[in-house]
Amino acid sequence: MLSLAATFENSEGKTHRWRMKDPDPNKPNDAIKATLEKLTTLNLFEKDGVKLFQKVTGAKFIEKIVTPVFNKEQEETVSEPIKEEVPVVEPIVEPIVEPIVEPIVEPVVEVAENSAELPRDLQKLIVKKEMIEPELMRLVFKLPEGVEEGDMNQMEAVSLMMALKPQNSTIVDLDQDEKHPDRFILTIRIDEPAPKATQSPLVKGKRRRMLGWLKE
Repeated sequence: MLSLAATFENSEGKTHRWRMKDPDPNKPNDAIKATLEKLTTLNLFEKDGVKLFQKVTGAKFIEKIVTPVFNKEQEETVSEPIKEEVPVVEPIVEPIVEPIVEPIVEPVVEVAENSAELPRDLQKLIVKKEMIEPELMRLVFKLPEGVEEGDMNQMEAVSLMMALKPQNSTIVDLDQDEKHPDRFILTIRIDEPAPKATQSPLVKGKRRRMLGWLKE
């Protein structure tokens, strides 16, 4: 299991670690650093007047591998099969039952990156989504009903932002809507645009109008 562990410093100078599950290891280091630095611009990550993401101080990939070496309980069960004493008529052989060994799962507080399709409740948070350039998307989202800026902790806010952005994309900028304080504007770069469908060439006039619409 691969995860990205980043270390942040809060406004009081104390450090804490934030972890994201299943990151893209193929992204350049500069792109990962830029995404983490965007978290320091959010007003969501404040608690009791302390800004939790004041400065990012480092990040690293962590890969967790669990390799079983031996299981003493299983070995004892196999070496000492269950026997039942019966009158000497015909031997009765009972099968050896091996215990089921469950994999070891350690609970870790992590942030899952976005899936291909958002749940319905998250879809309702998207106010507007549009392509402003061929590889740039503007996504306006609002906070869940009844939730204010200071109500969300750091993990909840980051989880929301990561879940709303499309797959194979990088957050370029994040601003707060001045007219609607409960809304935020994400500018997202699509890293791997969808392959173009095979079709007849467009008439030049129509293509210019389409590009003009995308840039509005």
